Amino acid sequence: MIKQALWSRVIDEYFQGCDDTKVCIALKNGEQKEWQRPYTLYGLCAALELSAAEVLRYKDGPQSQRHCVLIRNALLKIAAYTLEHALRGDFTWQVATAAIKELGLLPSQETNTDGNELIITMDSAAMEASL
Repeated sequence: MIKQALWSRVIDEYFQGCDDTKVCIALKNGEQKEWQRPYTLYGLCAALELSAAEVLRYKDGPQSQRHCVLIRNALLKIAAYTLEHALRGDFTWQVATAAIKELGLLPSQETNTDGNELIITMDSAAMEASL
């Protein structure tokens, strides 16, 4: 396990490592599409040498503990990446929703009666932390 004092650097290196894989791929129709290794909970876990359960426990820790804030912010960055790429069409909404649920960042969610719409309500603290 990596020492908590190094987590900030390790987390930054994880995201930068993902960003460094960005390439443009030529599609059959002549258009180009950007691709990179996606930000994921399990990629972050591998970088920190922690299990998903451990990372999610730190996410729910006190705001006064720096390592808990680092984990929470990293998970919010993964969530933002996932949602943005779903909106671009890189992921289906089902994949994006499953990934966001896995992060434990959906404090309130409801589905309408026909099951076709997902309404996500994040608390103000989570929204402010992501800014």
